[in-house]
Amino acid sequence: MKSCSEPGCNYPVFSKGLCRSHWQYKHGRPIPKRTEKRGKQEKEYLDKRQQFIEKKRQENHGILVCIFCGKRIFGMPDIHHLMGRDDETLLDERFWGLAHNKCHVYEYHSKSWQDIEWWDNYLDTVRSDYPQEILEKELKRMNK
Repeated sequence: MKSCSEPGCNYPVFSKGLCRSHWQYKHGRPIPKRTEKRGKQEKEYLDKRQQFIEKKRQENHGILVCIFCGKRIFGMPDIHHLMGRDDETLLDERFWGLAHNKCHVYEYHSKSWQDIEWWDNYLDTVRSDYPQEILEKELKRMNK
C-alpha cells in the first residue's frame, strides 16, 4: 500500500498522493462523505434491500437462511455483497446474500478462511447458487 507523499507521514494514500489529513489540509475542506450519485444509490439500496429480504421470506415460507453457515436467521439479516459495494454492484441483487451479523462481520470479514468452520459450506452455496465469478473471487482469496 502506498504511503502519503508528505515527508514523515506514513498513512495510506487517499487521493493524489496524500492521506486524508493532508488532503484536507491542502484543499482546505473536508473530504465529501459521498457523491450525489452515491447518495442516490444508497437511498435506492435501502428500498431494494427491504424488498429483497421480504422476497426471500416469501420464497422460503418465512424462513431466512445464512449464506455462510446455512442456519436459520432470526431477526433482521445482514446483506453480504459478494462482489463488493462499489458502483453498480451495490444494487445488483445477483450478488447479494443474507447472513447473520456474526457470520458476516465477525467471521467472514475479520478472520482468515482457514479459521472459519463453515467455509466449505459457504463455498458449496456459492458454487451452486451464484455466478462463477464469485467462486473465482473466493478461491483467489484462499490463495493469498
